[in-house]
Amino acid sequence: MTPLYDIMSAFPLFQRGGIPERKAKMAMALLGKHRQYHFAQILPRHFITSAARVGFSPTVAAELMAEMAAGAERAIARVSAELPATFPSHIGEAIFSGLRRQATKIQAWCASEGVAHQGDDSAISV
Repeated sequence: MTPLYDIMSAFPLFQRGGIPERKAKMAMALLGKHRQYHFAQILPRHFITSAARVGFSPTVAAELMAEMAAGAERAIARVSAELPATFPSHIGEAIFSGLRRQATKIQAWCASEGVAHQGDDSAISV
């Protein structure tokens, strides 16, 4: 899960005056033909390949990605409702906006690959 944390925690850094997304690198690589560290070049297929390389079913990995993307908006709403009033809104909004963009990319990838959201995304914990 480290790559997911790297991605999510980087969103506030991409705001105006921060690090350009194309220059950001993750602490832990995802696997494809080559190790992928560059944030802007990471695609859903890199998560699938990484899963397969460690013996996890690529089909299940793709279905889980579809499930996470389908539940993203609900997860954002739950987390947003639980944030303390003192939490910096610009950080929350940067993370939520980034998660929405990633969910859209994952959903487009899933549609192009014929991966359907299989289950009840209420099982996704936040």
